[in-house]
Amino acid sequence: MAVCLGPRASGGLLSALDELGKAMFDNWYDKKYGKIEVEKEDRDVLDAILQRMATVKLDDIEGTRQECRTLSDDSRRRTFACYKKMASGSRMAAIEAMHRSIVAPNAHFGPCFVPWHRLYMAVVEELMRSECNDRNVSLCYWDVTLDSQLPNPCESALFTDTFYGNDNGPVITGPYANKKCLPDCLVDGSQALLRQCGGMAALSTRNDILQLINAPNYTALVSPYDMSLIESIHGENHMFVGGQMQLITCSPCDIMFFGLHSYIGLVANMNFQRRGTDVNQEYPQGLDIPPFHQGFDRMLPFTSLSCAEGLGFRPGYTPYVPPVVTCDGHDACGSKALWCNGGRCIACVRGGARMMTGWPDRACFIENCGNPGTINGVCGCRA
Repeated sequence: MAVCLGPRASGGLLSALDELGKAMFDNWYDKKYGKIEVEKEDRDVLDAILQRMATVKLDDIEGTRQECRTLSDDSRRRTFACYKKMASGSRMAAIEAMHRSIVAPNAHFGPCFVPWHRLYMAVVEELMRSECNDRNVSLCYWDVTLDSQLPNPCESALFTDTFYGNDNGPVITGPYANKKCLPDCLVDGSQALLRQCGGMAALSTRNDILQLINAPNYTALVSPYDMSLIESIHGENHMFVGGQMQLITCSPCDIMFFGLHSYIGLVANMNFQRRGTDVNQEYPQGLDIPPFHQGFDRMLPFTSLSCAEGLGFRPGYTPYVPPVVTCDGHDACGSKALWCNGGRCIACVRGGARMMTGWPDRACFIENCGNPGTINGVCGCRA
């Protein structure tokens, strides 16, 4: 069967899951698990996503992406409720499967990594808004450097019911509590979403992220192509979380995937903005580019955009609120789950976590506790 990989005749972006993408996903899933039920109305929503993105102007975009912990209580509850609703919906299986190499061969291990994941996040974000019928919610990002400063990042307040849920074992708290992954995403013999925090790798530090922000050009950011600077640094954070997050085929099962990739998209944007160059002209060329990663290759299954076009595509992308790095007081960090440590914002620890000597009570976060602080060297709720 001949398949046209060029833009649709009417121009622009008309399909998130075009005929090739649908065929690739349906054939793979049907063969492995039997027919997946994706209703026509679900297909219509996915098909409309990129059409909207191609026509909306930046000034018309509702919402912004900001660090998850800096959302107001109301915004965080609405956002995480939308995550939860999306995770339990019929479209989520298709969204998770779209990250697999059989469906998206140019998502990893090459220079298309950045534009592919930026577009993927935009599709997921639009799906979340559709599921909740709320144009004001957006993906929030996870600034890993806030947690990597802790003696034990697994004790961060991020791993509580208020934010992402527990850090180890089956995820039973947070917006993805008791979530089931796709049938071949078993970890320790279970289909349940699982985390194994800190066992495989360390979180990225501020110096790691500065390497990405200060890369001199796009080629430096995405080379060597088999495991580039940006892809390897981002991958360490996947391994830190563990469980399904350490598996390319299964990582979108975890809500932390969307926080991490929203952050990596922000870091790439910070590199582009620092250099002030036209990234449309920067996509690398040459015979050493891996298959599916040439500038003219279409981003599967989003075949209305090539890899090079996706790199410079701006319309419809939700703007970011930059992270707060330096501070002159705790409130400057913008969250009750963050505090100011020697002029830099850092994550609070959760209840039961170790409190280091000299840390203020503000470093302890316990939701619905009126007086959190140090009790016998650990974070606790005082009467």
